[in-house]
Amino acid sequence: MISDVVSFIFSIAHYCMHACIHTMRLQIQLLTLEQARHLLDATRVHQLEVLLTVAVTTGMRHGELTALWWSDITFENGSLHVHRTVNRLGSYGGYHESEPKTAKSNRTIVLPTFVLEKLQKHRIRQLKARLKLGSKWREHNLVFPNEKGLHSCH
Repeated sequence: MISDVVSFIFSIAHYCMHACIHTMRLQIQLLTLEQARHLLDATRVHQLEVLLTVAVTTGMRHGELTALWWSDITFENGSLHVHRTVNRLGSYGGYHESEPKTAKSNRTIVLPTFVLEKLQKHRIRQLKARLKLGSKWREHNLVFPNEKGLHSCH
């Protein structure tokens, strides 16, 4: 059930990350600011709100989002650094972190203030969840882990 929700949210995120609608003739129509706001408002109470907000505002890919570490975010200057991606290893259930495919994908992104605020609140909720789980939590410094602290990829 959780994986279905994650798949659905990521299908929406993929649509928004690229901020476009592909038509049959491969023309691109950008989302309007109103459409992006409506999407973010619609997910405001969902547990994946912060992930989707970061996806929409940065254009990061799914693998880049799920590979994001807290140490990649610099709250003092309001930026995050993308320098890894994660992929699931087929049906084996493991994950593989690697560098992005292209040099351009290795980048620094300046974050809007409202995104930084959401990330700070997300961090506090995550720390509380970590304390609640105790030894069941597996610390990997991930910004968007699953409920046990592990990669939540694909």
